[in-house]
Amino acid sequence: MIKTVSGKLETIRKVSIDKSTKTISLLVLDCISQNEASLKIETYDYDMNFLKSYDISNISDDSNELIQGVQVFDFKNNYLFYQNFSITRCIGYIDSDKLKKSDISEDVDDTFSIVSASEDDSDTNLLYKRAESSSENNYIYLFDTTNKTMKETKFNIEEKGYTIGGISRIGKDNLMILMSPDNADKKSDLNSRIYFTKLSDLNFQ
Repeated sequence: MIKTVSGKLETIRKVSIDKSTKTISLLVLDCISQNEASLKIETYDYDMNFLKSYDISNISDDSNELIQGVQVFDFKNNYLFYQNFSITRCIGYIDSDKLKKSDISEDVDDTFSIVSASEDDSDTNLLYKRAESSSENNYIYLFDTTNKTMKETKFNIEEKGYTIGGISRIGKDNLMILMSPDNADKKSDLNSRIYFTKLSDLNFQ
């Protein structure tokens, strides 16, 4: 719990650092009542001088979604990448101090996952959509917050029966991709596999 610039006791859920603007962003939750909550971004400089606050409670219509644990929070170049441990995912941007959902997020199915990065000094974010079955394709998406474009590529392995189980980004160009057995019929005896690849080696289009 912290006492924020508003003077109220609130909870910091996640922290994001934007090295290009030298700002620190806090994702702050305020449980107003048992049935009401608000979520906002507070930005500070490196000396923790308060700069600005943005209400992003419209990230979900369900107050219960606002209080869920947060898996990914990345705020840079005025773009927000958010994913909680429930069902809410968001690619949005701040315009006139308000959160707006990015039109480009319509290119990605609601079941996409945002990749956490070990460093926050990149202008790109990765997302992926795991195939629902081994007969479908896995997709990895590359979103550039500078030119506001998104590209995609397929990622499959030769052996059938695998879908993307998770991706870790190490630095700007290194990816560790966990391929998990599809196991839709609960009869698979395949083992998970880990692949290392360069982001620059993937054919994004």
